[in-house]
Amino acid sequence: MKSMIRKAKIQSLKEQLALCQTLCESLAKEFEAAALTGEQKAVIAHHWEKERKEGHSLQLAIDLLERQEATSSAPRQELATES
Repeated sequence: MKSMIRKAKIQSLKEQLALCQTLCESLAKEFEAAALTGEQKAVIAHHWEKERKEGHSLQLAIDLLERQEATSSAPRQELATES
């Protein structure tokens, strides 16, 4: 049961990470393409940095959950091969 919940969390986090990455790409394109004032560029840069940090945090959470999943499934796999 815990494994199923963990897998669902991992999938959800990966979807959130993909959204963050898409948003960062969009913000970067907007920053480069548009004729913006310095203030507008600062706002975009702030949002980009916020999303980049969120993406980093999401990736760390994914890595942690994937390691937990790997270690929790490893003993079951060993038992299955020993039988």
